[in-house]
Amino acid sequence: MLERISEWLQRIRGAKQEIVVYQRETGCICFEVPLFVDRDAPPPDFFYELLSSGLSWCWASVRQYPTAEDSPVRGLPEERPPTMLTPDNVQLLSEEFRELDSGEKGRTIFLFGVDSDSVLGLLDPRTLHSALRAFAEREAPPIRLVFLRVGDSVNKYIFVPHEPIDQVKRLLYAWGIDSNALYKARPYKALGVVRLECLHSLPGHPEENIGGE
Repeated sequence: MLERISEWLQRIRGAKQEIVVYQRETGCICFEVPLFVDRDAPPPDFFYELLSSGLSWCWASVRQYPTAEDSPVRGLPEERPPTMLTPDNVQLLSEEFRELDSGEKGRTIFLFGVDSDSVLGLLDPRTLHSALRAFAEREAPPIRLVFLRVGDSVNKYIFVPHEPIDQVKRLLYAWGIDSNALYKARPYKALGVVRLECLHSLPGHPEENIGGE
């Protein structure tokens, strides 16, 4: 699946360094953003913004190939199951952004911004999978935002509802995105296999696609 994502990215991204919004009438939309493209890992402010946003966070990640011999970070598992983000493990997430595999690609990392009273339940992969489907298809909580870093893409993919809550709007603004601005627009289906509905199951979950269009 990661190979299909890589091939599709080569077709849709080119060298563009602008914000693009992928739109549709129903279901979450996506901003493609050139966020911290010149860094191996997000700056410290990025993690502070997450933890002070009023949302709770968990992440999951996967590496496509074995760790490169010259990777700046070694010893990470091939897959990271859903894990709650806390001040105590921010460094671990930062290291996952820096890891390189033998194909010179980074990890694919999902970050989920969720309602605080739901985060512990979403650490179960099946529960998270169901919530992700509800978010993708109906823009339903408890997931409020999905931040996707695909291993070989300099741009990041941020999935939000058409009408994000204030906590999400503030995060988008911190990342240089005005949810009311007119950006270059493309149909959501142009994301191809990067659509949430087309991504295979998260680490630890046996099902296949999330479903949807």
